[in-house]
Amino acid sequence: MSTTVERRKKSVLRRGLDKVVRPYLKEIRRDIRKMSASQPASEPSVAPETVSSPFADEPRPDWAAHEGISIEDLRKLFVNGPVSMDRAGEAALALDGLVDTELDPTSDAYRDYVIASWQRITGRGNYDAKSDEAFDLDRDLALAESWPYSTEDPVEVSHYLGAVAKTLEHLGHKPPARVIEFGSGWGHMALTIAATGYQTTAVDLNSDSVALLRRRAAALAVDLEVVEASFLDYTPVEPVDAIVFYEAFHHCDHPFKLLDRCIDSLSPTGRLVFVADAFYENYYAPWGVRPDGHAVIAMANYGWLELGFDLDFFREQLTARGLTTELYVDPALGAHGSILVASRGPIL
Repeated sequence: MSTTVERRKKSVLRRGLDKVVRPYLKEIRRDIRKMSASQPASEPSVAPETVSSPFADEPRPDWAAHEGISIEDLRKLFVNGPVSMDRAGEAALALDGLVDTELDPTSDAYRDYVIASWQRITGRGNYDAKSDEAFDLDRDLALAESWPYSTEDPVEVSHYLGAVAKTLEHLGHKPPARVIEFGSGWGHMALTIAATGYQTTAVDLNSDSVALLRRRAAALAVDLEVVEASFLDYTPVEPVDAIVFYEAFHHCDHPFKLLDRCIDSLSPTGRLVFVADAFYENYYAPWGVRPDGHAVIAMANYGWLELGFDLDFFREQLTARGLTTELYVDPALGAHGSILVASRGPIL
């Protein structure tokens, strides 16, 4: 192995990406499967890849049987600083008190209660996406070693790229339609959509990610607009044909405000496309902080907001806003294989 490669790998370890971003994204999916109770997959309802659960033929989480510790006991785990993901089994939270089910789940009061639970988990003050969701990124290194390729895991890479390919199938419009990706991160999704000929805007609040994506787009000669902004700070000037969230929507602390803004931005036949997001059947609440150990450690260590949503409840919210929904699942893509589409027009 060359000295350059060795130096790059040491830099990754030094900056924490190997122990933060990659393991978290990979292990959180594994944890969901491990904590699940086995149930058979639903039969297709519309198309061969359409089923009622984002976990397809994988075991589904049994939230009624979920057990964990109190937030007070959780804080004792972190008394000496950050905790390794290896201790995720110790960090799962008890469900009591995480949400107030007596409140309207679409209300500000419910949202404030959820954020109060996040505050108790993290020990932080008011949630601020710009500071709480940020992480340092070596721009030069990431240009060459971006996730998921840096995992050197062919299954993880194939699942990720397969999800990107499936997303193209579900945009509902041909190029040069207008597409926005919120939470673009490393940029693989946005770059692929733009390279396919769509008028594409990538929105991310992390300045390092934005700088990286601009460099990658320039290097590939791809026409891609990249905007540094949070979910709620960006409003497109013209109607949009598709808005994409890839493992990103669950980081928004005002999810229904975001939904309304996105819908207002859609063209008459526009659609929202949620890829591999945190939607669960029979979730412990309409929505709330995720109590599984990996999500809890991510929140406590880094301040990230990790939300989960009951699938039926979320689809009801979309339907109440005049959208038609369909859930597509490709079991071959594992945890990357679920795509929830919500459209103003018919879903063909």
